[in-house]
Amino acid sequence: MVLYDWIFGVAAGIKVCEDGPGYKHVTIEPHPERKIEHLESSIEVKGGILSSAWRYIEDGVRYDITIPAGTVADVTFPSGKKATLGEGCYLFVEEA
Repeated sequence: MVLYDWIFGVAAGIKVCEDGPGYKHVTIEPHPERKIEHLESSIEVKGGILSSAWRYIEDGVRYDITIPAGTVADVTFPSGKKATLGEGCYLFVEEA
């Protein structure tokens, strides 16, 4: 696995679902790592920019997720919290 694959698919956690070719259905399962402190990964797809970013803040981790038009994302955070997101920009904060 090359470094970019690890950053995109593991650390940022972006993966295309089999039923959603062309980034129409994705899963996002970010894996923050204190040694890195922050990470942002994005890709331009047909509907716009798809991105997953995280950053350590005081007592937690901030997640910024952008979903383009025509894409649905099933998001799972390290805490186990789940969300299904459509087009838009989202901010989540979890305790570290």
